[in-house]
Amino acid sequence: MLSKVYTAALAGIDAYTVTVETDISRGLPGLYTVGLPSATIREAKERVRSALINSGCGFPMRRITINLSPAARRKEGSHFDLPLAVGILASDGIIGDSLFKDTGFFGELSLDGRLIAVKGALALAMEMKESGIKRAVFPAANAAEASMVKGLDIVPAERLSDVVKYLRGLKKLSVYNNEEKIKNEDKFDIDFADVAGQYAAKRAILIAVAGGGHGIYLSGAPGTGKTMLAKRIATIMPELSYKEKLELTKIYSISGCLDEEKPLVARRPFRMPYHAITAAALLGGGRVPKPGEISLAHCGVLFLDEFPEFDKKIIEMLRQPLETGEISVERAEGRIIYPASFMFAAAGNPCKCGYFGDSTHRCTCSGNEIRNYQNKLSGPIADRIDMQIVVEKACVDELERSRLYISGQSSKDAKAGIADARLADSASMREAVVRALEVQRERYKNEDDTQLTNSKLTGGLVSKYCLLDSSCRAMLREAYEKTGISARAYEKVIKVARTIADIEYSENIQDIHIAEALGYRALERIYSN
Repeated sequence: MLSKVYTAALAGIDAYTVTVETDISRGLPGLYTVGLPSATIREAKERVRSALINSGCGFPMRRITINLSPAARRKEGSHFDLPLAVGILASDGIIGDSLFKDTGFFGELSLDGRLIAVKGALALAMEMKESGIKRAVFPAANAAEASMVKGLDIVPAERLSDVVKYLRGLKKLSVYNNEEKIKNEDKFDIDFADVAGQYAAKRAILIAVAGGGHGIYLSGAPGTGKTMLAKRIATIMPELSYKEKLELTKIYSISGCLDEEKPLVARRPFRMPYHAITAAALLGGGRVPKPGEISLAHCGVLFLDEFPEFDKKIIEMLRQPLETGEISVERAEGRIIYPASFMFAAAGNPCKCGYFGDSTHRCTCSGNEIRNYQNKLSGPIADRIDMQIVVEKACVDELERSRLYISGQSSKDAKAGIADARLADSASMREAVVRALEVQRERYKNEDDTQLTNSKLTGGLVSKYCLLDSSCRAMLREAYEKTGISARAYEKVIKVARTIADIEYSENIQDIHIAEALGYRALERIYSN
C-alpha cells in the first residue's frame, strides 16, 4: 500500500516541501530509503523501528521502500524520523492517510518513542504555511517557536504514541496557542553613561548607528575604552521589526542557538568572535552547512576586537558581505546564501605593543614591525569601513565627571563637559538615532527597498539624494587630490555627511558636515606614513 506524508527539508535558512512516499510490498524484510537522504536519515530506520515497537505499534516484517521527493535534492536533518514513522503506519493500514492530507510532520524519535526537539522549526513551519498546509505536528519543545507563523495550526506532541492516537481519533491534541506577546528586550546591563568622557568617539558611534549601520573602526592605545564603547553599540539601535525578528529566529534556530524559553529573538544581536576563529565559523559552511558569526550578527553588530590579530585571509573574506549584505557558500549540491546585513565594528591597536603615536608611552616596535602589523588591515578592507577614528585616553576630570553622573548626582560638576546632551547616556543617543532613521524612512519611502538607509545608498541614489553645493564639492575635490582617498571612500564620505546632516536637522549637506565626515577617515592619515 502506498502513502504520502508531507514534511520539509532545510536549504540555508529557508526550507522546501518534501513528500515522504512509503510503499510496503512483499519481499525480504528491510527498510530502504531513497531520494538523496543524508547519513542521519539513513540511520533513522533503526530509530523508527525501535520507536514503533516500543510505542506498541509494531513494525511490519516486509519490504519497505521510502522515497523522499523531490529526489534530486539532498535532504539533511533528524526531523524526518516522525514523517517516516507515520508513513510506515499509513502504508501498513494502521492509520488512514485521509487524516493527514493537510498536515506536516516534524520530529526526531528516541528509541522509546519520545519526540525530541529539532533545529529550524520556524523555517520548516513557514514553508508549510507557504505550501498550503493547514496544520503541522511538532515536538512539544518546538511548539512555541513554530507557533510564530500566523495562519498555521501547530499541534505539539510528547510521544509517537500520542501522534498515532491523534491520527486515529482516539486522543485530542490541542492546537498550541502562544498568547503571550513577544516583547522587545530593551533593558541592557550596560550603558554609554558608563564610559568616561570619549564624547568624540560616542558621537562617531551615534552617527554610525543613525545612518543605518555605517561601518566603524576604533584605533587607539590599550585601555582607552575601545571595547567598552563597541559593546554598547547595540544599546542605541532601534527595536527590531517583526519581520526582522522572524528572520533572526530562523537563523538562530537553524544554528541551534535558540533558547527554548525564548522562542523568538527579540533583541538586536551583538557578536564578538575570538580572533582565532576559523573561516567556516565566521562566514558559515562546514560539513553540514550552517550560518556563521556574520549571519548570527544579522540585523545587529559584528564586533571584531583586536582586528589586526585576525588571520589576514579571514579578514579579506569580509569583502563580499561588507558590500552585499549576504554571504554565499558554495557546495557540491549547490549554492547556499545566508543573510549578513550587519553593522560592522572593529577595534585594534596601531602596533604590536599598542603605543605607536601615543603621547604618554614609548613605542617599542621597529619600523618593520609597525608596517607588518598595520598591513594586516589591507587597503581594500580599510576602504570598505565608512568611519575610522582614533580613541584617545580620557583625562582625569572626565573620569571624575563620569563617576558623578553614574552615581546620579545632578550637580553642575556632573554635567559639565557634556557639550551635547544627546551623548549623555544610551537612552538619549537612541532617541537621536530613531529620529534620524525616521527622516531617512520618509526620504526614501518611494524607493523599492523599504529598509533603505544612508549606509545602503548605491551610486545612483547617492547622486539623487546627497546633493552638494559648490563649497562641498570644492572640499571633496581637495581631499580627493591631496589625501589620496579612493572613489569608494569619496562616496562613503558623502553618505556619512548625509547622516550628519540628518542628525543636525539639516535638509541639505553643508561643508561643515563634509569636513566632519572627512575627519572620520583616520586610517588614511595614520597608515600613510
